[in-house]
Amino acid sequence: MTSFTETMEYAQYNDIVFKDLKTRINNHDIIPYIGSGLSAFAGFPTWGRFLDDLEKHHKLTSPSNLNFLERADWIANKIGERLLADCVTKSFHRDSHDFWLKVSGDAEKNVALFLLPWLFHSYVVTTNYDSLIEHVYGQIKRFASPISVSYYNLTESLVLNKQRVTDDRSPYIYHIHGLVAEPERIILGQKSYENAYKDDSAFVDALKTIFNSKSMLFLGSSISSDDRPIQLLHQMCGDTAKHFAIIPCKNGEQERVYNEMVNNFNITPLIYENEKHDSVRIVLEVLLKEISPTDYNNLDYKLSSIAIPMNEENYFRHDCSNPVNFVGRKNEIKELEEFLNAEKPVLWWGITGEGGSGKTRVIDQLIKTLDTKWSVKRLDIQNAEEIKNIKINRSSYKPTLIVIDYVFAYYKEIAELLVELSKDDNAAIQKTRVLLLERNSEVQIVDELCNSLDLSAKKDIVRRIHYREDVYIEPLSHIDLMSIMHDYLLRYYEIEENESTLHEMLLKLEKIDTKLLRPLYAMFIADARGNGKPIGEWGKKEFLEYVVNRENDPAALALSALNTISNNDVAKKHIEKAKAYAVFVKGVPAQEYFSSIYPDAGEYLSSFCNKLGIEMNDFLKRVWLTQDNSILSIQPDIVGEYYLVRFLEKQLEKKNIQEIKDFIGKAWYHPRRASDVMYRLLNDFKKNAQEDDDVVISDNLYTLLTNLEMPDGIKEISRYAFLGCLFLNSIRLPNSVVDIHANAFKNCINLKQVYLPESLHRISSGTFTNCRLLDKIKFPAALKSIGHEAFRNCLSLESVEIPNGVVLIQNEAFRDCINLKEIKIPVSLQEIENLAFNGCTLLEAAYFDPNSSITAIKRGMFRDCKSLKSVHLPASLSVIGDAAFENCSLLPCIDMSTTKIETIGQYAFKNCSSLEHIHFSVPLKSIDREAFSHCKKLKRIVFNGPLNLLDSSAFEHCDSLLEVDASKGVEQIGRYTFAYCKSLNTIKLEGTKSIRQYAFLECLSLKAIKIPDTVCVIQEGCFENCGSLTSINLPDQIDAINRFCFSGCRALLDISLPTTLKYINQAAFARSGLKEITVPSDVKKITVAVFGDCQALEKVIIQGEKTTVYKNSFPGCTIQRENITATKWQKKQILKSMNESYYFIPIHKRSNVGKDYKPPKKRKLSRPDIIE
Repeated sequence: MTSFTETMEYAQYNDIVFKDLKTRINNHDIIPYIGSGLSAFAGFPTWGRFLDDLEKHHKLTSPSNLNFLERADWIANKIGERLLADCVTKSFHRDSHDFWLKVSGDAEKNVALFLLPWLFHSYVVTTNYDSLIEHVYGQIKRFASPISVSYYNLTESLVLNKQRVTDDRSPYIYHIHGLVAEPERIILGQKSYENAYKDDSAFVDALKTIFNSKSMLFLGSSISSDDRPIQLLHQMCGDTAKHFAIIPCKNGEQERVYNEMVNNFNITPLIYENEKHDSVRIVLEVLLKEISPTDYNNLDYKLSSIAIPMNEENYFRHDCSNPVNFVGRKNEIKELEEFLNAEKPVLWWGITGEGGSGKTRVIDQLIKTLDTKWSVKRLDIQNAEEIKNIKINRSSYKPTLIVIDYVFAYYKEIAELLVELSKDDNAAIQKTRVLLLERNSEVQIVDELCNSLDLSAKKDIVRRIHYREDVYIEPLSHIDLMSIMHDYLLRYYEIEENESTLHEMLLKLEKIDTKLLRPLYAMFIADARGNGKPIGEWGKKEFLEYVVNRENDPAALALSALNTISNNDVAKKHIEKAKAYAVFVKGVPAQEYFSSIYPDAGEYLSSFCNKLGIEMNDFLKRVWLTQDNSILSIQPDIVGEYYLVRFLEKQLEKKNIQEIKDFIGKAWYHPRRASDVMYRLLNDFKKNAQEDDDVVISDNLYTLLTNLEMPDGIKEISRYAFLGCLFLNSIRLPNSVVDIHANAFKNCINLKQVYLPESLHRISSGTFTNCRLLDKIKFPAALKSIGHEAFRNCLSLESVEIPNGVVLIQNEAFRDCINLKEIKIPVSLQEIENLAFNGCTLLEAAYFDPNSSITAIKRGMFRDCKSLKSVHLPASLSVIGDAAFENCSLLPCIDMSTTKIETIGQYAFKNCSSLEHIHFSVPLKSIDREAFSHCKKLKRIVFNGPLNLLDSSAFEHCDSLLEVDASKGVEQIGRYTFAYCKSLNTIKLEGTKSIRQYAFLECLSLKAIKIPDTVCVIQEGCFENCGSLTSINLPDQIDAINRFCFSGCRALLDISLPTTLKYINQAAFARSGLKEITVPSDVKKITVAVFGDCQALEKVIIQGEKTTVYKNSFPGCTIQRENITATKWQKKQILKSMNESYYFIPIHKRSNVGKDYKPPKKRKLSRPDIIE
């Protein structure tokens, strides 16, 4: 229940609206307009519920896009007009005298409807079909019998009403949508609405007359632009008449609702807190009291004067929204105003400070400074759905400010909200601002938000719309703190202390809050001073104890006043535990607590209340345990946290260890809320005192709080349940748990031990990601799968034993577990996905069961396992994926001979710098790009079967490679396949059809090579800079030697060119050691620098008369005229070209543009990002 004062303070303009309403009622200028909300207490359904019941009863399902009117017509078409009329009668007709007596009994005491006759004597307008209003007016003896008027008689009634005699006191009840007595004539569906509300109808004219005659007061009625009477009211009256409503709205929405009602409907609302519908009765009572005190005194029951039993002197005023003057925060307010006025459409900012530092008060003051042009949404989060349900009207004319407190447990949802809001960067007409409030942390809120997200694109968005570093609420000055204590004493105790006393109080404040970070403590001291307590002798603990007792005293007094039984200790115990639980889990519904969490408490208190002769709900309210059907949490937060610590320490003293474990475990039924409280509690109350006056938690309690044992009965751990629980050291899950959902323990950076239930079948994605202290884990025998990133970045994890029964390990499951040393793959495992053990830098051995059925080591599985020395591959293996063993720098050998491996993926063994021996499988068909590049100790390669492809750079930079035996056949040799293998001196090839560019580039030790007859083309740079090459055979069918092919082969003195040769391209033999060369007759061109800088070249024979010799084909050569055998023109070109200037083009600057040498793009093929 709420009070009149609380209702008036709930919205800014309530006082003004109340005064205006009182004046108009006093002048008989108000007609109440009653909706179904005021008759719901009697069991009459609302319009929507009536239609729902109809569909359910007749097993119908209407289309989801229909409004209420269209649904009514749709149902009527399905069941018939006659049956619909019968249903209306059954739902809204009551003629039993017993029913009216039952309704009138308790309802008259607290239902707003029963006040209508006292305030409104002549007319009531209602959309209800029932005759409940007539019954209420008939109960009041001061009135004659009320007159019911349906819409079709409205015109006639108005004429008669004008002619009524002065002493006729019969009230008229206008049922503008009909009466249940004539169900076939009620207005229910679209058709009946359209017939009744025709522009020229007598009914519409009559309704206009009513609306023009008085102002309407809407009670229990929803107000919507789709409602025909509301449309008519606004269309007809425009801005000329003023109407009123008493309506609820959620906290933070007051200004928006007020402006919407005034601007859209010309209705001035008096707003009360959502769900607190007794506020309507209380407001009407106070109106009656001020308009007619005599009538007010005649009421048998006055809800507005009822107070829950409490002693006002024993209650600490913890409402910090406006307790004292606002001082010392001008800089913070200025910064926040600059944030609001920044140019960007969407921005967010964090506000941090110690518990009790005044973060909420700063926000309160900021909101007060905003004019009505801002829409404010304020959330004190109780569950993730509240965040997901935030909607911004992108076409709104108002900028929006969203304030979210207690963000710690909901970083993931808030980050996703910010990503969603970022779409307003392009879509919004007005600005959107988000303020996030949390206790002080060493980590910026922006970092925590980004850590909660998986996609880097989303992280970038969050950072892009971030304003700047968090605002930290700095300590107030001594003068400001003394001002707070002075104002508090003056306001609540009418004590005006002198400066000397205030200075002594400040010294006490410095004693209990050394850094003066919490102005809330200043109010604690002032309150204790006002009550004459010996504050000079007290420390922090005594002040907290004092405030807790002030919070509890009203409940204790109420319990004593209610109790007629000598022993109420058990009731007190249950109440105390419920309050402690409500600190742990804010907003827990009383029904859930007493029926599901602690049913024994529910049973006891129910029996206790029966003996007292009082309803349990009433009892719980009277002892200050519940409000709005939820258990009240002790406020302020720091006081509640102390209460919780005190409660648990008392249980510890009584050695109720199991009860504490059970209590803490049950709190984690709501893990996100419990996590938030634990984070704040363990920040405010340390294990070890950091200041002389700190309140500390005992070692035993700290152990119990940080080492959880979840109670039996829990079947699953929900998604993100323990996300970022920094305090969690260990957790034991009961055997009832069968599933752990994604990211359940993600970022629990202090979690060391986890005890998994034997019943667990899977560990989901991200379950233990970033649990950096988790050093060991025992998997249950029932486990079937380990999810994506399940143990990623568990830096302390040393060993895991995967049980036989696991069939799947998903992507990155153990990625970056840098201390993991050994892994054994059981026979049951059927698939290990990409990057499963990537980055396990201390992993030394990986053992696959010999009978394993795994067919592939997938992408990056052991990448960056720099300590890996031993791998036992299963016989079933057919594929080694991309980068599977890349950067395994200590791996000495790999044996594939017993496997079925057909493909080795790109980068598979790249940078395995210790790899000396490879035993390839017989079925091997292809080795992909850079698969063994930079294996600097690899000495010998023998392929045991025919290959289709050795792809680009497959063995590039294998510095120690001496011999390659591909005598069983290799069809294609790719670009740079053996490039820079400076020790390679022997290579055996068979069946080769293609040798691509730079395949043997700078193989400095290669002396001879036999090219198979199957090769048709020698590609660009194939043997470039093979400085030791002395002998090479060229197959007869070769028709082209491409550019740079033998360039730099200084030891190549002689070469026999095949007669089929047609093209010798750019610099093909440049800088070679050739002494003579015979160019076959079919060669068409000798192009740019083909023999450039061949300083040993002494003799040239060109057999073809039609062979074209470029003018710069022999630059740098010194051949004598007489040693050239060619046509006159060819000889002239040769001699001329020797005098041409020439420079050699480095490999990395070559292009395909002929002699116009332009720096190309990177010579080496770029590597795609196959890992991240």
